[in-house]
Amino acid sequence: MEEKRVYKLLKDFAIAGLISEGDYDIFSKSPVLKIPIIFTRRKITYLHDIIKEMKPFIDINIKKGQLNVSTHSVLKELREQWYEGNVKIYSKYLDPNLITVESIIICANLFGIRRLENITIPTSVSKDYIRGLAFCIERHLKAPVIPGKNQIKITNIPFVATTIIREVPTIHSVEFLHFLTESEKRKIVEGECYA
Repeated sequence: MEEKRVYKLLKDFAIAGLISEGDYDIFSKSPVLKIPIIFTRRKITYLHDIIKEMKPFIDINIKKGQLNVSTHSVLKELREQWYEGNVKIYSKYLDPNLITVESIIICANLFGIRRLENITIPTSVSKDYIRGLAFCIERHLKAPVIPGKNQIKITNIPFVATTIIREVPTIHSVEFLHFLTESEKRKIVEGECYA
């Protein structure tokens, strides 16, 4: 049972990195996923909380601004899905079930940047496949997701925040709430509906 839980946690975490700018180390004999990240105090705290059970498989290098995920069978499976040769494609099939709401929210929490009207997530998915990835994310979040050049933009943040609270563990939804402005928080508390 514990092994299945770690597998799911690690898979969601690895997918979060792949949605963003994580890429496999092409020089490594065994699969190693390298994920660039800009560390902030809050992100470090959140990261330490979510990787507790996955520690043997994740190495945090604050000086390099990088996370490394290695030595787990899930990495080989994800490589086969997300890559065609050395090109990161997400998938040849437009299947939203290849990602989860939890992996999307982890990705936003760790790699997303709040802009005026959206959360922008940088991505290294090939430009020909970003639209498919954005479509699949949109199906999970039930809010518009705009594909761009090397980025994905999640819009209608208050709506996403109020709907994901029921779908993901508290640690992820609470962290996601930090993206809300004071005005958005006030409107949610006052019962304004975002749709």
